[in-house]
Amino acid sequence: MKPSGGSAPGGLFSRLTGFPAGTGGDGVAALSKRQWTRLTAAHQVRAVVAHRWAVVVLALLGAAGAGAVTLAQTPVYSSTVQLVLTANYPAKDIDQVSRGSNYVLQRINTYATIANNSGVAKAVIDKLGLPYSGEQLMANVTVTTHAGSTAMEISVRDTSAQRASDIANAYGAEFPAFVGKLETPDYVDTAPIRVSVTTPATVPAAPVSPDPVANVALGLLAGLGCGLVLAAVRYARVRTVRDERHATEITGLSLLGAPAVDRAAPLLGADRAATPAAEAFRQIRTNARLRAAGQRLTSIAVVGSVPGDDAAAVAANLALTWARAGDTVVLIDGDFRDPSLPGLFGVPNGTGLADMLSAGTPANHALQQVQPELQLFLLAPGTPMPGSAERLLRTNELTKLMESFRRDGAFVVLLAPPLLANADTLVLLSATDAVAATTRVGFTHSDRLAAALQVLQAIRANVLGIVATRP
Repeated sequence: MKPSGGSAPGGLFSRLTGFPAGTGGDGVAALSKRQWTRLTAAHQVRAVVAHRWAVVVLALLGAAGAGAVTLAQTPVYSSTVQLVLTANYPAKDIDQVSRGSNYVLQRINTYATIANNSGVAKAVIDKLGLPYSGEQLMANVTVTTHAGSTAMEISVRDTSAQRASDIANAYGAEFPAFVGKLETPDYVDTAPIRVSVTTPATVPAAPVSPDPVANVALGLLAGLGCGLVLAAVRYARVRTVRDERHATEITGLSLLGAPAVDRAAPLLGADRAATPAAEAFRQIRTNARLRAAGQRLTSIAVVGSVPGDDAAAVAANLALTWARAGDTVVLIDGDFRDPSLPGLFGVPNGTGLADMLSAGTPANHALQQVQPELQLFLLAPGTPMPGSAERLLRTNELTKLMESFRRDGAFVVLLAPPLLANADTLVLLSATDAVAATTRVGFTHSDRLAAALQVLQAIRANVLGIVATRP
C-alpha cells in the first residue's frame, strides 16, 4: 500500500476506515464506548480514590442535610395505655371459665376494629377540650392486639408529650364505657365483657419522631451513594486509557509491558539500569522475542496513535535495552516532520535517513554512536528537501537499507511517526519485521487507540503487542 503525498493529519485514518477524520467513526466510537463502560471493581476503587474529596463532601452534605431536616421537624411523642378484656359474670366451674375466655377471644378483634371510632373520639375530645376534629384524632390513634391474648393497646401520637399521655388515658377511660353500652342488652343489667386498664399511659421522655441518629445515618449513606455514583460517572466520562488492562481490552493486543516514563528524563541511563522502569523494558524485550518466536525478528517499529504517546521514549529505551544485552543496535528516527530522538540523546539532526535514501550517503557518515560503552547507533531523520519525504519513502531504498543493516548483524529499532497523523508511517512499518504499539495511560484517547488498531489491521501489520506507559 502506497500513501499519497501531502496527507493532512487524520487523513490516513479517514481513507482506511471510511470514517470522518477527527471523530473516529461510529464503529470506533461504539468499540471505545463498549470497552469504556466495563468498569471493574478495581476501576471503581480507582474512581473513588481519584474523586475521594467529592465523595467525602457529598457524604457530609447528606448528613448535614438530614440533620437540618431533623431540626426543622416538629417532635412527635407517643404514649400507650394497655387494656384487658375479661368475662364479666361469675364462673361456677371450669367450663364456664373456658367458655367466657373463648367468648372474649372471639370478640377481641371486633373491639380492636371499633376501638378507634368517632364516638369514642368525640367523647375524648369533649372530655379534654382538644383542638382536633374527630378524624384528626382518629388518624393519630393506633389499636393493637396480640394473637391468643385478650390484651389491647391504644397508642396515641401527638406533638405534646403530656397531651399524648392524657389522650391515651382518656381512651382508657372512655372505651370501657363504650363497650359497656354496646354489650349490655335491654334485658340485662351487666355487660358480659369487662374492660380494665392494666397499664395507664405515662408522659414519654423522648419523641419517637424524628430520630436524629437514624436520619443523619440515612443522610450520610445517601450522600455517600451519590458520591460513589458521581465518582464512577466522572471516571467513566474521561475518554482516555485508564490502565494497561483497558488498553488491551480496546485493542485486543497482548501487553508487552507497562513501564513508567518520566517525560522530564525519559532515557534510562546506566545509573538507572537497576530501576523498576529498566526492568520493565527488559521484560518488554523478552515478551517481544517470545511473541515473535518462530519468526524473523531483526527489526521492530515502535508507533503511537497520536503525538504524545511516548513512542520516542519507548523506542529509545528499547534500543538501549537491546544494546545492553550485547547486540549491535541501530535506532532510526523515521519522523521527518517532528524529529525527537536526536534531542533525547543530545546529538544534532544532521546527516541522516533522508541523505542515505536520496544521495546514498554511507552509513558511517550518517550513523552516530550515542552511547560510547554500547554498540548503539542513532540514524537521525536528516533534512529532506521540501515535499520530498514522500518520494524518498516510495522508493526501494528503504528496503535495501534495512536489508543492509540485517546483513551486518544489527538489530534495528525504528521510531515511526504517529499513526493517525502521518501517512509516511505505513511505508516505515512495512519495512520492519514487527510492530510494537504504544499508548500512554491517562493521555491517549480510547477512540484514537481503537482507530490506530483498525489501521494496523488494515495494513496487516505484524503487531507483537502494546506498550502502555505510565507517568
